[in-house]
This record gives sequence, structure tokens and C-alpha cells, in this order.
Amino acid sequence: MFIAGFQDGKPKLYQTEPSGAYNEWRANAIGRNASTLREHLEKKWTGELSKDQTIRLGIETLLEVVEAANNIEICVINSDNSAVNLDDDKIKEICDGINAEKEAAEEAKKNKTKKEWEFKTGNLNQQMINKFMWKHKKILFFQNLGVLGFW
Repeated sequence: MFIAGFQDGKPKLYQTEPSGAYNEWRANAIGRNASTLREHLEKKWTGELSKDQTIRLGIETLLEVVEAANNIEICVINSDNSAVNLDDDKIKEICDGINAEKEAAEEAKKNKTKKEWEFKTGNLNQQMINKFMWKHKKILFFQNLGVLGFW
């Protein structure tokens, strides 16, 4: 179980165990796939995150194991110890932004791969291709990309 709040104006997060042991954390996850979520938090969390960045990181982390925004609930505890649940619309807006960034990154990666293939194969002439085909009898042609690749 997590216990969260503020002590001396500083945020605190504790995890308690049934044995009575407890640990203080800066960021953590419990439950199914907790290790995957914890690894993501370890990579991305820093002490300099703003409140909005922290909320975004929390949602980004949950999207590692949750399929859609409607399966996410976020409660923010403020320094005056008040707790506010984020609106579903706000969560969906953040999720849409994260998903758009992931799609853009994947597209950029595809374009980079395409350019690498073009670079590696762009200077091949027909004689080289025929010699390779004769020797290896394997050729791969991506017509839609306009590049050749061999294996």
C-alpha cells in the first residue's frame, strides 16, 4: 500500500508491507507489471519535474501497461494536503499527446531506416546486383520504398 502526503512542505511517498516494513520512494509502482513500470520511472523520473511534467510522466508510465485513457485515474495531492482527481478529459488530452509523440517517433525511425537503406544501396549498379544475385540467389526489393536490400 502507498501512503502519500507532505511533511515539512516536501512530498513524501511510502510503501508499506504486510510485515510492517516500509520504504520511502520518490517514484514507484505496485501491482501487476510493477517491475516494468518501475523501470520506466527509473529511466524518466528526475527531481526537477514540474507538477504537470510529473502528471504526464505518471500517465506515460501507466500507458506502458494500460490500453486506453479511460482505464486511468490520477489523484494529485497538493502541498496543503488537499487531493484532487484529474478530469477524464484532461487525462485523455495528455494521453492523446503522448500517443501522437510516440507515433511521430516511430515515423521518424522508419524514415531514418529508409534513408539508411537508400544510402547503403543507392550506389549499386545493375552489374553489381546481377553478380550478387548470381552468387547468393537472394534479393529483397521494396518497391514502395524504392530501395534494394540483400540477405
